[in-house]
Amino acid sequence: MSWDDAQLSRRTLIGTVWAAPVVLAAVAAPLAAASTNQRFTATPAGPYDVTGPPGTLYYLDLVNDGTTTLAPRAITAIASVDPDRFTWYGPGGLDWDEIPSTDPTTVTLTNRFGLAPGTFFSFYFLAASTDRSASPTPDLQLTFLAPGYEPLMFTLAIPY
Repeated sequence: MSWDDAQLSRRTLIGTVWAAPVVLAAVAAPLAAASTNQRFTATPAGPYDVTGPPGTLYYLDLVNDGTTTLAPRAITAIASVDPDRFTWYGPGGLDWDEIPSTDPTTVTLTNRFGLAPGTFFSFYFLAASTDRSASPTPDLQLTFLAPGYEPLMFTLAIPY
């Protein structure tokens, strides 16, 4: 069949070209709606100066403000650690497991249990400054991640 035999009119061709963006927009709209990020919320309490071992204690409740129940191991907490400026003693409680790593500047944790919408996990950790008189005070970067959720990030001073 030759081009002349196809009976393809200019009007048909132009109509098809103009319809393509409408079809693409109709397909893209539901995909964009489905990818809306959900959120965690938390307000850290601290720093608290504690003894045995001495250090800086922070506490927060990580609230699932989304509409999705997060399964065990779906949430990742990443702490950026400076081993020259402070010692990481780790999280407390039963809600978190540390993922082994060979990188001394990063601690990665994951949740042990599911987290339903509107509920929370308690998260607390202890870190100790190697020099309490250091200026500036060392900071720890703490980030919570989960699929479909906006990252939640904190910069927390480690003065004790």
